[in-house]
Amino acid sequence: MNKPGTATIFKLRADIRHSRVGDEGVILRQDDAEVLVVNDVAARIVELFDSQRSLDDVIMVLAQEYEIDHVTLEKDVIQYASELLESGIAETT
Repeated sequence: MNKPGTATIFKLRADIRHSRVGDEGVILRQDDAEVLVVNDVAARIVELFDSQRSLDDVIMVLAQEYEIDHVTLEKDVIQYASELLESGIAETT
């Protein structure tokens, strides 16, 4: 699968639920009854996949909220978005 570009807009699949628990995030895939625990930044990325923001928008929000250099942040967000696509948690609009 090709990696998404920064103009790509993401949303979570309809059967995906997510919430915060302390400094971690919990992602629930209802159809499979699968629960994933993710770190704070990964949880924030999932929250930002709202069918309106492009990956570039997500990167800009994260750059303001976390002290991560832009090049590393862009690479990591694109990689994580690819993983969410491949695992069926997210989809593009």
